[in-house]
Amino acid sequence: MVKKINAILSLISIALLFVHAVYHTVSYLLYYYNPLVTKLLGYILFALILTHAVLSVIAVFILHDSKKISYPRNNIKTILQRISGFSLLLIVFTHIRHFAILDSYVGSSGFTVALIVEIVFFGLIFLHIALSFSKAFISLGLITSMKSAKICDITVSVICAACFVIMSIIITTTHINIFGG
Repeated sequence: MVKKINAILSLISIALLFVHAVYHTVSYLLYYYNPLVTKLLGYILFALILTHAVLSVIAVFILHDSKKISYPRNNIKTILQRISGFSLLLIVFTHIRHFAILDSYVGSSGFTVALIVEIVFFGLIFLHIALSFSKAFISLGLITSMKSAKICDITVSVICAACFVIMSIIITTTHINIFGG
């Protein structure tokens, strides 16, 4: 039951992340920013992600049942999924304070480092989604064959890679324009 709840929570988080990212992308392109909207979306998303992280730890370390394997465990994808999830928890706070950090480093090498950390943050998000998406549908019983899982993985990986490239270009361009980095 924890896995199903966590799968639903992760899919809701991905949907909210999409709304949050689209809002920011439009804000960057139009140079319009409403802190109330972005903070509200961000903090709701943060709460969902923290809940997802706690449920993931419970599912992996406490409720792990090796007799019931519905998808391969401890392969490279699973290891990367866990590493990317843990890494996201470590750097999410830099994302939350990103604009303040950038503003304090304008004109120095710290600006470039902060920009790179933000791009790495998005890379980790898209990597984690690409590695996790089909697993959520497997947990919900919506994907029942390895062939369907593979098709889902390839499709989501291509979408995530394209989103990462687009977001990296937009973030870099607009941050340099906004902050004069």
